[in-house]
Amino acid sequence: MNDIVLLHGTTAGQASYAPFAAALSNRGWTVHGVDLPVDRPEWRADEHAAFLAEHLDEVDRPVVLGHSGAGLILEAVGHALDAAHLVWLAAYIPADGMSLVDEDLTAVFNADWLGVDPTSDPEAAAFFLYHDCDDETFQWALPRQRLWHPGAAAEVAMHRGEDVRASTVLVASQDRTIRPDWLRRAARDRLGVEPIEVDTGHCPHVSCPDGLAEIVNSAIAGQ
Repeated sequence: MNDIVLLHGTTAGQASYAPFAAALSNRGWTVHGVDLPVDRPEWRADEHAAFLAEHLDEVDRPVVLGHSGAGLILEAVGHALDAAHLVWLAAYIPADGMSLVDEDLTAVFNADWLGVDPTSDPEAAAFFLYHDCDDETFQWALPRQRLWHPGAAAEVAMHRGEDVRASTVLVASQDRTIRPDWLRRAARDRLGVEPIEVDTGHCPHVSCPDGLAEIVNSAIAGQ
């Protein structure tokens, strides 16, 4: 495996992955990524996956890494790209047969995070997303924020069936958006894997790109 596809979350685009992508490239990975469309709220997970498959037809059984809200579409993308491995980076893990709107959202997320738009509120971005970044990194990250609303992907239940791909779950132990304890349980209960701890906030690809690349590289190599 040397192709890796990076799926951005709901509050940033591919540009936010630049230092992390460079760190992966330095370790021999060929990095791919596409900004998800912001004007397709009617798209379900499989439609987002088809869009990515159309734009990434050169990848060969890639690792697919999804951050945060990209967990809503990660398995569909993995199926569409015939992924060899999925990496859940501080990412929501759907339950089989349940949509996100069916969840107890305050069990999954920090209640104070719900309804916040960090792209229009730098103080919220600093508190919830980038509290472990130095000021230079924080100022770099702010203009690279971008809202992507998963729309119907959050409203339609995911059915995992027998297509359960090898997965690595990375829990950001200082996360202020998705609850770390919930994600640890979801990794074990929903995917049957033991999570790996990353001692960062919600966006380790921004605050600790080289360290995260080493963790991902080691986790995949150990499979």
